[in-house]
Amino acid sequence: MPNATQEKITLLLQSSPYHIELLQIEKDYRASHKPILAQTKKSLTAYRVATRAGNTAAAQECQDNIDQNVHKMVDIHKEKKREWDIVIGRLGEDVGGLLGRTLTDVARELGGSGAAADGNDMNLEKVLAEVVKRMHSE
Repeated sequence: MPNATQEKITLLLQSSPYHIELLQIEKDYRASHKPILAQTKKSLTAYRVATRAGNTAAAQECQDNIDQNVHKMVDIHKEKKREWDIVIGRLGEDVGGLLGRTLTDVARELGGSGAAADGNDMNLEKVLAEVVKRMHSE
C-alpha cells in the first residue's frame, strides 16, 4: 500500500501537462507498431511456407518485406523515443530538484537497459513506479 509521500509524488507527476503528452507518445508508438507487426507475422508465415516449398523467389520477396518492416519499426521507435526524451527532460526541469533529477535518471536508465526492442523504454507507468520507489528509499 502506497504511503503519503508516494501518493504525493505520483499526483505531482500525473498533474503535469507533460504526463498527458507522454501518455500520448506511448499510445501512438504502440498503435503505430501493431499493423506493422501483424504484417511481419504474415510475412514470416509466408516465408516459412515458401522456404519449405523451395520457392526461393517467394521466400526472397517475404524476406525483403520483413526487412522493410523492421526498418519501419526502428525508424518509428527512434522518432517516438526522441519525442519521449524531450518531454521527459521538460518534465524533469519543470519539477526540478531531486525529484526532477531522479525522473530523468530513471527514464535514461530504462532507455538504455535493452528494453527498447519491445518499447518498454517508453512506459510511463514503469518510469513513475521506479521514481516513486527511488524517492521513497532516499
